Amino acid sequence: FAPVGMRGTRFNADHLQPGDNAAVGHAKYDFTKLRTVAPLTWSNNSGAGGIYSSAHDMALWMNVQLAGGILPDGKPLFSAKRQHEMWSMITPIPIDEVHVPELAAARPNFAGYGEGWSLSDYRGHRMVWHTGGWPGMVSRLTLLPDQKLGVVVLTNQEVGAAFNAVTFQVLDAFLQVPPTDWTAAYAKLVEKADSDAGVSWKKHQDARAAHSTPSLPLRSYATTYRDPWYGDVVIRQDGKRLRLQFAKTAQLVGTLEHWQHDSFIVRWDDRSLNADAFVNFSLTPDGALREMRMEPISPLTDFSFDFQDLVLTPVPTETAAGK
Repeated sequence: FAPVGMRGTRFNADHLQPGDNAAVGHAKYDFTKLRTVAPLTWSNNSGAGGIYSSAHDMALWMNVQLAGGILPDGKPLFSAKRQHEMWSMITPIPIDEVHVPELAAARPNFAGYGEGWSLSDYRGHRMVWHTGGWPGMVSRLTLLPDQKLGVVVLTNQEVGAAFNAVTFQVLDAFLQVPPTDWTAAYAKLVEKADSDAGVSWKKHQDARAAHSTPSLPLRSYATTYRDPWYGDVVIRQDGKRLRLQFAKTAQLVGTLEHWQHDSFIVRWDDRSLNADAFVNFSLTPDGALREMRMEPISPLTDFSFDFQDLVLTPVPTETAAGK
C-alpha cells in the first residue's frame, strides 16, 4: 500500500487503528431484517475482499492501473506487459439474456475473466472491473481504460444491485449518453429475484413428503464426514436433535431439521449468513450411510458457499478419532 500512497488502507479488521473511521457492515438476517454484522477476519486467505480501504485510497490505486502500473513518483509497480497479461481474457464467459428488460443497456457484447479482472464492454468501451464481497459489505471497482476513467463504489450492505446502479449512473454521466434510471432498473431485478426465490421455495414445499421419517435412528447420522478438498464436517446428537459443524469454518454451525425421508435442513446459528441448506443422506443397499451431500435452499444464497460441490463420506470411527 505504501508505494501507492494508500495510507488509510488496512489488511483486515484486526489491523484497524484507533481513530480509523471504519464502516460497519449490514446484512438482512433471514433475508428480511437489516442488522449490523461483526467483522470477519481471515488473515491467511481473505484476498483483496478482506481489505479495509476508502474511496480516496482506491482512487489512488485506480490511478496506478490507468497509468499502466506507474506510481505517483514515476517508478513502475508493474510493467505494461504485465498489465496486458492481467487484462487479457483467459476464460470466456457466456453472455446470458438480461433478467429484466430494464437492464438491456448493461448487457455486454463480450465477457470473460483475465488474471484477477473481469473483462467486458459498456456502450462501446472496454470495461475492466471486479466486484468484492465480505459479510455485510460489497463493492465494485470499474475502469474504462480508453477514457482514463475509474469508478469505485464501496457499500456496507450486501446487495450488489446497489453498486451496479451507482456505477452505471456515473459511467453514463461521464460518457454523456441519454440517462437510464439504473436505480429503478436494478430494483426490478431485485424484485424478480425475490419472486423467483419464493417460487422455488413453494416448489420444495409442494414436493415434500411431510409425514415421512428418516430411514435410520438419529444417532446413526451422527458421525464425522470428510470431503477430499474441504476436510471434515461433524454431526453430533444433542438430545433429540442433530447439530452440524464445519471443522474449519467456525461460522458454519447449526441445527438439522428433518425435511423428508433422509433429507434434512441445516439452520445456521448465524442468521446473517442467509445460507440454510438441504442436507441429503444416501444409503448403501445394506442400509449403511454412503455419503452426505448439501445444496443451498434459496437461489438468493451467495454462490461462494459452494455446498453442492462437497462430497462428504463417513469417516471410519478409528480414523476420525486418530486424525
